[in-house]
Amino acid sequence: MSARASGAASLTEIGGGSRERILDGALELVSRYGISGMSLQLLADHVGLHKSTLFHHFRDKQSLVEEVTRRLMATLAERLRPLAEADPAEIEQVVSIAEDLDDYFAEHPGTALFAMREILGPYDPVYRGGLSPETNRFFGLLGGWLDRARGAGVVRPLSVPQAIVNLMGLALFYPALVDQSGDDLPFGDPRSPETRRRRKRELRETLQRALQP
Repeated sequence: MSARASGAASLTEIGGGSRERILDGALELVSRYGISGMSLQLLADHVGLHKSTLFHHFRDKQSLVEEVTRRLMATLAERLRPLAEADPAEIEQVVSIAEDLDDYFAEHPGTALFAMREILGPYDPVYRGGLSPETNRFFGLLGGWLDRARGAGVVRPLSVPQAIVNLMGLALFYPALVDQSGDDLPFGDPRSPETRRRRKRELRETLQRALQP
């Protein structure tokens, strides 16, 4: 299957300076090739800058990837912040946020695949980096809501860690697969309005069935 040819949308406005171009390019290339597959020379060529410019902004590849990760996961965690303020907890709250994340991933190709690489980082045989504080905050917001909802009887009795894994699978796997596979998926254009509507409807119905007491 061919990787998605078009670039990942930026987390900041394109043209905001060489630092932002580097961060945006790194997100796209790591999403596509993994950390070990992204060389600094490949990144420099991709964003049209001299390799020395990368070192002007970042100490090494590790610090660059860590900055991309922090920025992305902080953005995703912020989208979960309403769960911390939800009182009482209701299933519709987490369903609405899952739909919001799905829209975000559709609008920012590459981000779901990058987030999956971050979450799997500690288990990567090449790169065993730990989870960023922003990623832990993301999990903390989701886990806190699940724990409160379970205690209030809003959701069925469930294992919070296992529920987090299941929810991440529902929210991340499909958009990450779309980013990786491009138009090679066998069930039609994954970015067409009709497919997007079907995806969101099935996401909503699956989450409701999975969580209801």
